[in-house]
Amino acid sequence: MNKNAPVQRSPSANGYIYAQRWNSAFRTPDPRGFLSVEECEARWSGVQADASLGWFTVVPEEPGVGTFRRAADGSFLPDEASAVPTWTMEVIPSGGIAAMGPAFEFSFWDAFNREYASATLANFWDGRPFLQDLAIRSYIDPALFPKKERSRGNVPVLINHFSWKPEGRGQRLRTDLVREEKTREQFADVDVSDNWFQPPGFGEWGTLASAVLAKLPPDVLSRRLSGPP
Repeated sequence: MNKNAPVQRSPSANGYIYAQRWNSAFRTPDPRGFLSVEECEARWSGVQADASLGWFTVVPEEPGVGTFRRAADGSFLPDEASAVPTWTMEVIPSGGIAAMGPAFEFSFWDAFNREYASATLANFWDGRPFLQDLAIRSYIDPALFPKKERSRGNVPVLINHFSWKPEGRGQRLRTDLVREEKTREQFADVDVSDNWFQPPGFGEWGTLASAVLAKLPPDVLSRRLSGPP
């Protein structure tokens, strides 16, 4: 990495950074780079020229988030001091899981830059996003490993994957990656009234992210604060 390259800040609009896709490992856009808010609004409203590129990714402009360096060839390089965003979100304005309106795929990150939760809000039904999938991942504190093995702390040891249907069916798939065991539970007559969300207007991403975060148990939310300062 060229540490002599100057640190740059991601362009933002109204508190958000827009890109085609976010590279969570480097905390930079993928090679396709940033998107303008005008381009994303066009995709959101369905008037973009290329229908295959309707989706885009949103990152909150939080303190220290979105700094990067550029290589001589223009590619993105990580800035080690760049902060981890609370969440990142892929917006799907139409098509696929957005058959009847916009759909959203969230990733929530802890201070070690590990995805401790992810959520899919599909829109197959009445034009409102529905929390269809929620995955919660548990990790071991990297400090508990020998120094040369601390990367093992980035691998989840337990994944609880919940899924729901609007008619009140649910499932929990528990994957223990240490014991290499999977257990599946299925439920009927589940109250899914809290799984429905009002579709946001363009740019109302933080409101939606907060609403999804509110669905997580307090012990899961506390994982955001675990890790190095």
